[in-house]
Amino acid sequence: MRLAYPDFHKAIRDGRGIVTPNRLLSAVAHHEFAVAQLEGSRESWQRPAIHSLNAWLVTLWHEARHSHSSVPALLSRSQEQLLWRNLIQEDVPGLFDLETTARMAVSANRAAIEWRIPDSDESWHDHSDAQQFLRWRAAVRKTCRDNGWITRADLLSLVPGWLSSGSCRPNPVALAGFGEVISPALRELLDSLGNSATILKQQYSARKVQCRARELADLPTEVEEAARRARSFCEAASETSVGVLVPALQENQGLVRRIFRDVFQPASGLALVTSKEAGEERRPPFQIHSSVSALERPVVAAALLILELTNHRLEISAAGALLRSAFIKGAQPERSERALADLELRRLREIHVSLRDLENVSRSCPQLKLSWARVRTVLQKKRGALPLANWSELFGDLLGALGWPGDVELSSSEQEDFELWKAALSELAALDFVSRPLTGGQALVYLKRLLSESASQREDLFAPVQILDLGSSEGLQFDQIIITGGSEEHWPPRSRTPAFLPPRLQRTYGLPGGQPERSQEDQRHRTELLLHSGRKCFVTYSGRLSPLIATSVRSADATGRWVGNTPRESYSPAALEELIDQMAPPFRAEQAPRGGTSILKLQSLCPFRAFAEIRLRAQSPEDACFGFDSRDRGGFLHRALQIAWQQLETSERLAKTSDSALREIVRQAALLAVEKDENSPFHELISMAERERLENLVFDWLQLEKGRKQPFTVRTIEQEQWLDIAGMRLRLRLDRVDELKDGRLVLIDYKSGKQTASKLEGERPAEPQLLVYATAIGPQVDGIFFGQIKARELRAVGFSRTRHFDGRSATIKKDWDDYLECGRESVQRLAAGFVDGEAAVDPIKGACDFCAQKPFCRVKEQLNSADEDDEFSN
Repeated sequence: MRLAYPDFHKAIRDGRGIVTPNRLLSAVAHHEFAVAQLEGSRESWQRPAIHSLNAWLVTLWHEARHSHSSVPALLSRSQEQLLWRNLIQEDVPGLFDLETTARMAVSANRAAIEWRIPDSDESWHDHSDAQQFLRWRAAVRKTCRDNGWITRADLLSLVPGWLSSGSCRPNPVALAGFGEVISPALRELLDSLGNSATILKQQYSARKVQCRARELADLPTEVEEAARRARSFCEAASETSVGVLVPALQENQGLVRRIFRDVFQPASGLALVTSKEAGEERRPPFQIHSSVSALERPVVAAALLILELTNHRLEISAAGALLRSAFIKGAQPERSERALADLELRRLREIHVSLRDLENVSRSCPQLKLSWARVRTVLQKKRGALPLANWSELFGDLLGALGWPGDVELSSSEQEDFELWKAALSELAALDFVSRPLTGGQALVYLKRLLSESASQREDLFAPVQILDLGSSEGLQFDQIIITGGSEEHWPPRSRTPAFLPPRLQRTYGLPGGQPERSQEDQRHRTELLLHSGRKCFVTYSGRLSPLIATSVRSADATGRWVGNTPRESYSPAALEELIDQMAPPFRAEQAPRGGTSILKLQSLCPFRAFAEIRLRAQSPEDACFGFDSRDRGGFLHRALQIAWQQLETSERLAKTSDSALREIVRQAALLAVEKDENSPFHELISMAERERLENLVFDWLQLEKGRKQPFTVRTIEQEQWLDIAGMRLRLRLDRVDELKDGRLVLIDYKSGKQTASKLEGERPAEPQLLVYATAIGPQVDGIFFGQIKARELRAVGFSRTRHFDGRSATIKKDWDDYLECGRESVQRLAAGFVDGEAAVDPIKGACDFCAQKPFCRVKEQLNSADEDDEFSN
């Protein structure tokens, strides 16, 4: 890649500086000059004065400011953006997107200055938003005058005056890359420089360029074609330079990076990047000229997580990421303990957590525990609104308290991000120049904005393949040029006219794109320059080829492209060895295993799930809950019924209790079951609603129990019991046991969801808890029922020897003793299977719906194999 202005070398030899319209062209000029010096066998040389236009104007301001202290202070880009934002917000407080509006206003202001558009022109009145812009512009100018400030756009108007007064005396310069249309402001500046300023002409080879085009299906296919042809070009001539132009590169950079990496990765075929001399560092094969926002970089993201501590509470996801961050001191030696701390934090199931919560779960992390103490010391400085310089210092102290960026050595890219962060903190402090004191949250928003706009671009101009945006190749030359997106949809790129400037105003003052006739001529000229920016040109398109390109290209076939396999295509299929892995080592427990009756339920649902959750303790992190979830409501229900039956005790007393008295008992039970948090108004409100719901639900259930067929006494509520089975000692907790007059027992298990009696039947019942309880109690059991306490669907579901509840869901088993014996055998079989180590992936229907072991088990492989077998048999 090189400049299409070869005369710039002579200009430098003549003592002239080089000024380009953007940073990319100036970087290419520096690179090309360095290559020329190396080819001339020079080991060192004086750095040439090559600048972008903005950078050159800033150097002139520095010189003028040094000569005369009366020269106003120059605002940085971020300071100017903030100034416009604040003044726009004062004028239109409810504006939806202040940042974008301020950015467009800055651009419009520069265009108005550059093209010498006076405020008095009547065309400003064509649109109300243009009049609003004039009002904002006047406010910005007044603020700048009152404070002795200027913006970067003002430099175009002020530099000619400084030149005439002798405040600055620049060296002769040559302008490269500005094209044929030069703005009036820049023309005035060049006139004031006189003979010390020249404009270099763009030069291309006089030879006829071979331009060929190929139609493809879509943009990804075009990018792959470009990558394969680029590799073919480079392998044919190792010194070649290839330019690849991609439409909307910033949005498509992920796609482009993936495809080019796949094509260029096999190192055996990349003769272009091998070293000429032993020990020389290998060059990367391609460079994508597109930046990634600093907010997406791990080091920066970790720093921003730490700064969230300035808020009163953190989101649970942010707090967990903070605990697991690799960029905090002690992360490596304490990584296991911190991961467990994250799990413990999630068990709180809160959407937001406090610093105290983080301290509590970090008790087993000594280094992190000390860091939290330092964090508290730093946060004591946080008091209300502070100047941004103070916030910048506090942010730095907070990062230091947690030892950011950690103990590990940073890579070169991470070190770049670290330096970028420090620059952003300095820029934040500099915003004090134009900002009032702000809160911590507002300061953090400003810092994120600076980071999002300060993404550095790690350029390697020595790479043989340079990938650029479709509209950014002006002024550059390559040996081979590959243009993707040659369809009329993408070419020519849409010209971006400044917002807030009425179309009539743009036409009157000759802004680019403002005059249709001139715009069409510019497009034809741009197309000609584009197609001649390489000795050979290849165009791909999907859809209809742009008419501007169609007149200059011929159709091409699939030859001339690299046809090798990408890494994924290079791997030959391997034969897989299939093993039947359904048995784990036998279970041996010296004490009661964790889980109780849930062990047998999981073993019934799926043996592998029981093995994973109970023996391997594989668990998924708890989910945060906004308000109360089904588990909370189930706990409230059990507690309220326990309190109510502790007062009622018998069916006789329940029957004698009036509805009003029963309502009061239930109300008090609901009040005690759902505790309120007076420190949280929201929690207090949802607690009130939950108590009201619970009161109605429990009252209706007790009304249903009044209709039971046999008198009973509540014998136990939420009582703990033990069962020795298959060498295990299981802890049971029965919701409720009722005793009948003849001494027989009825077991009730409360459920807030819909139940079916089929869950209590079969060799692998879906809900075996009641059968486990019946096994533990023995032949005294006369009935087992789910108490389905669900609004508008209250009923008892289960089986019994004699009638206890109305309704078809409470079924009488004529062979009751046989049923209990079958249930006992099922429970014994499940327990024995768990103890023996049965761990097959064998779920019953519905078992996978709410299983947390999906990433761990192989049920999908079984399903795919079954599908293949069915297809083969058909």
